[in-house]
Amino acid sequence: MVSVFMIPRWRLAALTLLSALLVFETACQRVPLLAPSGSVITLTSSATVLPFNGTTTIAAQVIEAAGTPPHSGTHVTFTTTLGTIQPSDAETDSSGIARAQFSAGAQSGTATINAISGGSSVGANGAVKILVGSAGVGRVNVSASPVTLAPGGFATILASVLDLNGNPLTTVPVTFSTTAGNLTASQVPTDSNGVAQTSLQTFASATVTASVGAQGSTTPTTPTTPTNPTTPTTPTTPTTPTSGQASGSVTVNVATPPTVIVTPATPAPGHPVNVAVQVQVIPPTGVTITATTVNWNDGGAGGTPGPSPDLTVGAINGNVTLPHVFNGAGTFLITVTVTDSAGVRTSGTATVTIS
Repeated sequence: MVSVFMIPRWRLAALTLLSALLVFETACQRVPLLAPSGSVITLTSSATVLPFNGTTTIAAQVIEAAGTPPHSGTHVTFTTTLGTIQPSDAETDSSGIARAQFSAGAQSGTATINAISGGSSVGANGAVKILVGSAGVGRVNVSASPVTLAPGGFATILASVLDLNGNPLTTVPVTFSTTAGNLTASQVPTDSNGVAQTSLQTFASATVTASVGAQGSTTPTTPTTPTNPTTPTTPTTPTTPTSGQASGSVTVNVATPPTVIVTPATPAPGHPVNVAVQVQVIPPTGVTITATTVNWNDGGAGGTPGPSPDLTVGAINGNVTLPHVFNGAGTFLITVTVTDSAGVRTSGTATVTIS
């Protein structure tokens, strides 16, 4: 049997040292490397406004009290109040930067992201705030086609939603409202181009408003890796968002019908069936006449066969005299129908007696 007293002292000391090293190594493997006391953590994001399910990179710069990056492999823990962040625990590189990926998810709001390592954190004002979905809307541009309708006509309403940086916001709900008429849909999500669409039918001029979520104000920042690992990076801190609502409006006008005046002249002596009919058309401002049709309504008069065909005149903007030979004696209702550039159809009538 071997007694401890039979082992030389130098070998016993070596065994003791080896055991201590093994215990230390095991402890190091179990305990993560954290930022030393007095370190400063600064967070930056490559984007501060995201659509639903959008992603961005979050960078945490760790600087020790001496002004140098910590040992590479230092653990940094990320947290967020909205969406998800992976990995939630990341390690720094040689320049002291740990990176994680933030995913916005499908809920509008402001994601507040923090980071901590050991006893060091980003502090009360160092969190990154990312506006998600409708919380990040910057402006809403609304358009109508056409902008002038015939009474009871339809107009297509488009709302283009842009974030604070001018990029389209997708899958964001847009609420439409109108001062007159009816909308086919009052809430529509934006498509892949950031556009929501509805239709308006109205008999009176109407103002359509499209509203989207909360409005904020912020500037995106991009973290940079220092060329010299001993030189800390000074990232830009994003502006704290403000709340509000972004909206836009467009006015759809209903055209005023043109005025049509029909005045038959008295038949000339000896030519009772020959009549000159004066037609006066007064279109509203900004509208022109595109077509005119005259219906003489003299079919079968006096036992004569068949009606006179409708007369297609074309555009009348002012006065024109139209001659006509009626088919026989009787009282006839002359109807003049005009169509204007807004699609409005209007008629004027007059009677003429042929003896």
